[in-house]
Amino acid sequence: MRPDLAAWLDLFIPFDYSPHPPIGGPGEAMDWRVDSHRPNRYRSRGNRVEVQTAELNSITYTMTEEDVEHAFTNEALIGGAGVLAYAGHDRRNLLTDLERAHTLITRVAAGRPWHWANAQTALRRGYTPIVWNIRYFGGPATFFHADQTIYGCPFLAVADGNLVYRDNPTREDELTWAFKVPKGAHVAIAAWPSL
Repeated sequence: MRPDLAAWLDLFIPFDYSPHPPIGGPGEAMDWRVDSHRPNRYRSRGNRVEVQTAELNSITYTMTEEDVEHAFTNEALIGGAGVLAYAGHDRRNLLTDLERAHTLITRVAAGRPWHWANAQTALRRGYTPIVWNIRYFGGPATFFHADQTIYGCPFLAVADGNLVYRDNPTREDELTWAFKVPKGAHVAIAAWPSL
């Protein structure tokens, strides 16, 4: 993913399973030198990435025993809610990278409580879905009220005839957003709980 797309996703999603080490340079399309500036979003440090509630490591061909040990140390500090993730690159032999990562993690994790999980399962531990209360008061706007604070902005999708697109609701207060739904259109709204 390009850094500009990652910055756009930072508005909606507080985690990234495939962060890159801070590499790149002036004029490079894949310039990852600048970290995300969103609060409570991951922060890059070398090839390590930290979330307020988890430790993520990426790029298997640079992941070291020290990186894996660091992830377990941080997990202990946050009460066992950590995630150790790794990513490869489609121009490399992914099988070799996955085998190397598996061996490395298994060796460092020996004797510790941990388990393998896919991306969805790993993040669902402790996840409480947002419950939306949708109200229309007869005016031009529909109001979307969340039952808890959300991370960043809600993602709003609109299906209007043959068109499906994303749009921006306005923030009315900490838990409420509003949107003027086009006549005959359908909308869906989603968000991730605040970290």
